[in-house]
Amino acid sequence: MIENTAASDVTDLYVSVYQSIPNSAGRLMYADTAIADLIQQAHRKHIKIWAAYGAPDWPSLGCAATSFPMQRMAEVNAYNAAHADAEFDGVALDVEPTEPQSPAEFQNLLALYQCVRNSLPQRGADRIGLAVAIRFFWDKTVYERIIDMELDHVIVMGYRDKAGTACPFDGIICLDQDQISYANRKGENNMILVGLETSNCEPGCGTDVSFYYDGQNALFEQAFLVAEHFRGSRAFGGFAVHRYRDSYLSGKPGWPAINTSE
Repeated sequence: MIENTAASDVTDLYVSVYQSIPNSAGRLMYADTAIADLIQQAHRKHIKIWAAYGAPDWPSLGCAATSFPMQRMAEVNAYNAAHADAEFDGVALDVEPTEPQSPAEFQNLLALYQCVRNSLPQRGADRIGLAVAIRFFWDKTVYERIIDMELDHVIVMGYRDKAGTACPFDGIICLDQDQISYANRKGENNMILVGLETSNCEPGCGTDVSFYYDGQNALFEQAFLVAEHFRGSRAFGGFAVHRYRDSYLSGKPGWPAINTSE
């Protein structure tokens, strides 16, 4: 994975590190030695590793130190404290509660993001970054509140297999433009990442959401159009591809194991 992603100019990896059985350090993570080895290999290639977490029920579990989400953040802090030579660069949250959400449920989601941000070191050499994935159709007051938080990245899951144009065209550009525009007005640099779906999610997600059947060349063609459209926006920070080895960099037909595109 590290060799292929480094050769493909991937800069960050969001890695799910949770397991339900405590490791030898008592953390609900994969073995410290395995995590440290991955991080060290990645850092030698100048790739950042983010601990990926989240489940639909997380906002309802609260922000007490004993709550499940806060315990996981405490474990990230404890791991980094024990492995100064192989630290996580950040935490990536993918928390997607069941829709539709009520105003109170959105408040719980926002509170969760803020509690996680506050629980992670925010300054100095020990700083742990925070990225969150959001749905493109969340209310304006919600995504603006999220962008206003002290976050490193907001990943907009405007999943479509066509770049399209500005709204009302139902493509990636349309679905991501409001969040990028707002972050741009707020002076955020490289904050918004455009989500690209490559998993085999049909039929549940529809036929126009994933690049799974389209292949890597189609993904690159559409991503280039998106990048050209948002090139003048300081808030546009690139792309987040979901997900590794499902198709992207998998070596399957249409999806080479190394990105050979110019």
